[in-house]
Amino acid sequence: MNNIRSAKIMLVEDDTMVALELINRLKRFGHFDVITYDTGEEAISKFTEDRPDIVIMDIKLAGELDGVSTAERLHQLRKVPTIFLTDHANPEVMHRISFLDIVNFLVKPFVDSLVMQSIDKALAVTEKSDTVFMPLKEGRYEKMAIKDITYLEADGSYCTIHCTHGKKLVNHSKNMKVVHGLIIQSASQPEKFVKIHKSYIVNKDHITGIQGNQLIMDGDEKVNIGKSFQAKVKAMLNML
Repeated sequence: MNNIRSAKIMLVEDDTMVALELINRLKRFGHFDVITYDTGEEAISKFTEDRPDIVIMDIKLAGELDGVSTAERLHQLRKVPTIFLTDHANPEVMHRISFLDIVNFLVKPFVDSLVMQSIDKALAVTEKSDTVFMPLKEGRYEKMAIKDITYLEADGSYCTIHCTHGKKLVNHSKNMKVVHGLIIQSASQPEKFVKIHKSYIVNKDHITGIQGNQLIMDGDEKVNIGKSFQAKVKAMLNML
């Protein structure tokens, strides 16, 4: 993990003073972009757009949904490391939370060391989720950072994984559809991988330009855009 902590955090807390106190504490320990909401309904409506790395959720919220119900809805959209906050931990709440995959449960008033231990644990989960082990030849697997994958290329029943710095890995046991599935299961931002041709899926972060019916990727590699995907690609790139 990097020495300097950084993450996008969704804080769902209906007590303004508590939210401000927690934000001030977090800013002392790292570079955190904190987005705050006071109702579960609003957090759910903004979750896909905001794409937080971590969710910090109070149990009691304004609105009809409490924190546990809100977290359940969010996890249905995308698994995200979640830290719960509460004034007290009663058996009913603990029972409901036990069915969720959460990072920690913090009781107010907060202790700085426990808050940051929880953040570090959540960051470790996030870092792990943004890697994938790809099977290569002879039973060997290689760990890959998902952000370093520039595009996938179908090759019959195989898939070539193109990475930064011109690196290529040929997966001899899985086709492009299966490899893409493995990536989006582990990626914190799976929407960055977009199909632009029956034989190509690209990582939007590595697109550097477009020329005719081809995308220009990092390293000046060119990838064909399928006819049926051209309108989608133009909309994705916000072309004038």
